[in-house]
Amino acid sequence: MTADEVVDLSDVKKLLAYNGFENTLRKGFPTNNYYNKELGLILEDIHDENVIVKSNTLFFIDTVFYTAFQDQ
Repeated sequence: MTADEVVDLSDVKKLLAYNGFENTLRKGFPTNNYYNKELGLILEDIHDENVIVKSNTLFFIDTVFYTAFQDQ
């Protein structure tokens, strides 16, 4: 698949926030990782080389995702 425009990471952040994901911080600075507490999902490596735009749709490629439920 070939992108037809450059990804805007603020669009990625908005889409993930809409779906309940929060950008995680490391030493007080934003990372390329997101966490959804309700679903217990972690998404990592969400940067401009791993998200492409085709026909105004975001496609996530080569990202890492896994579950992270913690005992409460």
